[in-house]
Amino acid sequence: MIKLEKKMYDSIKDKYVRNITEQIKENYNKQKKKISDKKYFDQIQVKDFVETSGEFDDEKIRKLLLLDFSEINNSYFKNYLEIAYICYDNEKKEKILTEIKDDETLIRREDYCKKIIDYFNNDWVKNFLLKDNVCYKDDKKAKSRISEIKEVYSILRDKVKKEFDEFNEEIKKLIDYKLIKSDLRHEIIVSSNISICPYCNRQYISNYKKNKKTKKTTADLDHFYPKSIFQLFSLSLYNFTPACQICNRYFKGKNIKKILYPFEKEFGIDAKFGINVYDMDACYGLSDHFDIDIDINDESSNKEEIINSIDVFNLESIYQNHKTYVQEILQKKELIYTDTYLEMMNNTFNELNFTKEQIDTFYYGFNINFISNFRLSA
Repeated sequence: MIKLEKKMYDSIKDKYVRNITEQIKENYNKQKKKISDKKYFDQIQVKDFVETSGEFDDEKIRKLLLLDFSEINNSYFKNYLEIAYICYDNEKKEKILTEIKDDETLIRREDYCKKIIDYFNNDWVKNFLLKDNVCYKDDKKAKSRISEIKEVYSILRDKVKKEFDEFNEEIKKLIDYKLIKSDLRHEIIVSSNISICPYCNRQYISNYKKNKKTKKTTADLDHFYPKSIFQLFSLSLYNFTPACQICNRYFKGKNIKKILYPFEKEFGIDAKFGINVYDMDACYGLSDHFDIDIDINDESSNKEEIINSIDVFNLESIYQNHKTYVQEILQKKELIYTDTYLEMMNNTFNELNFTKEQIDTFYYGFNINFISNFRLSA
């Protein structure tokens, strides 16, 4: 995965904020009387995101549209994000339920109850559930039987999800991705100057003009936090990742596994290509009897997110389609470009003040620093 710079949207962000703020304000004026005054999770109204003292607040909208997801300090946004994962992280749900065994001791069952309480440890959710759920108050009866522990978890999660879904429906009356017109969507992607999908680093993103009109693009505008779940962030500019249609529509979709946030992190030195070879010819690129894999640094602080990113985008699988390319690189490196030849050519390049990257590009078509990290194993 490739890291994106936030400045890539600098040329479009002011125009985007003006345009979308006007759209939301128009929605607000039309829907104001229809927006529920209910305090969701007994804490927050939808209007709290868009108004101050009963008046539409342009600055609040600007903060939402330019929200920096790598450092969320606003408690409203932070709690909203946490609750979305509580409701829709099905993988974590299954892990919790699978851990609970029927033959566990009473002490272990008490530990499970505490884990469930911790799982719902969110400022909004905690008080909301305490209000009328005795089972959330470390209920002794629930400790006695595994089936009741699982039932407690399901009851709590279902209640939170129902409230969150209703909250999102109200938010959608004001904040909805449909407010972005097609031309503006294309303009956002074009202005980013991204030429390749940052998720897979293999599909080109191309711009084109049709009938001499505004530039269009072949890419999708992916929501890093899916708009179907994170309705509040459906218009946030730094939730948009220009991506190829394969990664966006076929692989990522509504998946909310915690993957690398491209405006903050990348694979870098923590994930490198390797190959497992099955005969000696493959070592020299003379056969395709090898598999391409991705070696992950076990010490990386981003290890879980890297593993999830590889899984979500099927990276190891799709890169098997590049075996011919790998063979060509290996043939050049191991057979064709002899030490004598490289020394002669490097002397010429040095006279021209070529950098290492420029020399690699001449030899192989790109910088091949990663080649030394190929793991050749029979």
